[in-house]
Amino acid sequence: MTNRISTVLAGAVCAALTVVPVSSALLIGSADAVLAGNGNGNGNGNGNSGNNGNSGNRGNSANAHSGNNGNNGNGAIASELGGLNAAHASESAMANANPNSQVGRISTYRDAQVVANIADENAVTAAEALAAFEAGYTGQSVADINSAIDGLDPLSPTFEDDLAALEAELTTAGAYEAEHVILSGVLSEAEATAAIAEGEAAGAFMVASGGRELSEDAMAAFLELLGL
Repeated sequence: MTNRISTVLAGAVCAALTVVPVSSALLIGSADAVLAGNGNGNGNGNGNSGNNGNSGNRGNSANAHSGNNGNNGNGAIASELGGLNAAHASESAMANANPNSQVGRISTYRDAQVVANIADENAVTAAEALAAFEAGYTGQSVADINSAIDGLDPLSPTFEDDLAALEAELTTAGAYEAEHVILSGVLSEAEATAAIAEGEAAGAFMVASGGRELSEDAMAAFLELLGL
């Protein structure tokens, strides 16, 4: 900046010499005085301006760090996964991996989790089937119908008709309850199978992770790598 001021002043001095004849000593003294004054003024002013420039740089630096937050997040997840990053292995590597290798342990977990997911879906399907079946029946229970039959008055003029109606209802109720037992059994078996499969998958994960639990974000990333 001082060089630019010197150049401008020198030009001004030359112009002054051309227009008004003054002594060289006076001009040189004036130029030195101007330069000295600008040195103080511009030095301080430009120093502050420079600081503002630095502020701009800090802004750029902040933006750079802000832009890297996603990468830092991914880096943190990768760091948390540790050996589980081997989930990046190809399908061929997974299929042919030694079960005792890290890739092999991850492959074992993936297979176990697939089985667990299927078992969970089967349990949900069984629960939905039972719920729909229950919603479709609006009659009384077998026990209630039998109680109603026992309460009929044989001397009533409508006894025979009432008995026939209750017996028909009893047949429907009996069929419903028999099917309900079957569907309930299917649900119980599906839930038990799912619980076993989930336990096996959880155990396989602990083997693959070296006994470490993962944060929610890291686990989601790991499952995504495995296509789960």
